[in-house]
Amino acid sequence: MLSDYSDSPVLTGVVALPSKRECYLLAQTVLRGFASWFCSRPAWTVGEASATLRKRYIEIQDKYDGVAVINRGCIEDYFTEGGHLGRGGFGTVCRVEPTGHGLSHFKPLSPGMAYAMKRVKLPKRDTELESLSKSFVSVPMSRMLEFLQALGEEKATRQHVTRNLLRVLDMPQSMYIVMNLLEGPTLQGWMTSVETAVPERTCADLAQQMLSAVHYLHRVAGAVHRDIKPDNFGFVHAVRHIDTPGNVQLFDMGLAWVLPEKIQESSATDLHDVAPGGTLRWLSPEAWCGLCGACSDVWGVGLILHTLLVGDMPFGLRKLEEEVQVRNAVFKRKLNLSTSIWRRVSEEARAFVDQLLVKDVAARATTTAALRHSFIREENVPPSRSSMVCAENVPPSPQSPKVCTMYFQAAD
Repeated sequence: MLSDYSDSPVLTGVVALPSKRECYLLAQTVLRGFASWFCSRPAWTVGEASATLRKRYIEIQDKYDGVAVINRGCIEDYFTEGGHLGRGGFGTVCRVEPTGHGLSHFKPLSPGMAYAMKRVKLPKRDTELESLSKSFVSVPMSRMLEFLQALGEEKATRQHVTRNLLRVLDMPQSMYIVMNLLEGPTLQGWMTSVETAVPERTCADLAQQMLSAVHYLHRVAGAVHRDIKPDNFGFVHAVRHIDTPGNVQLFDMGLAWVLPEKIQESSATDLHDVAPGGTLRWLSPEAWCGLCGACSDVWGVGLILHTLLVGDMPFGLRKLEEEVQVRNAVFKRKLNLSTSIWRRVSEEARAFVDQLLVKDVAARATTTAALRHSFIREENVPPSRSSMVCAENVPPSPQSPKVCTMYFQAAD
């Protein structure tokens, strides 16, 4: 067959190259075609998931003032940005003040107040958006309202959860969450600035506050946070002394997974199929398997407490970068609380960390059990915190009169 084409310049090795002008015209044609396609293509894929999410927001805004749907890209009409506060894997946070139009449009906001607003960038692909918003659109309307109202009430702040005042959907690009503005640093920022060992008394105080926040989210709001880490806890005020750092609050509910029913003690170890989410080093063992539950948030608190007590993460996680390395460390390495660095830590604290970081979810401490642990009981926390040791919705334990007393103090 080749002999039939022996006169072809390609087969004989003689290639007829185009002239410079022909190359120029060809390149110009290609670029024009690409520019035409690029400018005419839809910027976002708007499919069934987008329509479903928007429909749910519209339904909720008719029943709850803390939810709104706005026209595309007009968030600047409602808020004036006052500075960048932080950036995470799923969005950015900035300081904002509502404009006159914003105050008239959004009832939960007050004049003269500054807020923190997180922008969550919505996925472009419809399948990814469906995965992210699954719990928001699939649970009954009554549960969704319970979740939003629990986060928007003033009592949330008393249980160390930052008050979420407003959710704004700006389809198809963004979702905005407007929260109370915290004046102090994040827990992560404070931990990296501390130059000495954190006193065990301070660790107990912070652990109690974090567990109270998680407990409130589970039992009152009926959701799991899915991204418990130091970056998502912040101090209400500036920290002045390491012995009494003050109040911390849990924020950033962008990945929170709303459950069909509020978590009870009987369901505290249940696991649910959820969309992938969270931060690599802070993922629980079950999260690596596509599962999540209240126990997953407890694991996150355990990791933070471990880091507070000895200045390092367990399983060698701090030095690992690759996903495979982190996963293998979580599953294959054992929790070691007998190294030299742990000798200065009390046996009580070690036992508490051990209960929070059990890999078997059935054996891991629930928030109720953790809040009753002797490590964070009254004599281990500063006097200003003693009345908050037991969260408002933790029932008193008949085996522990001291906890019963503190429960009634908190309930008052």
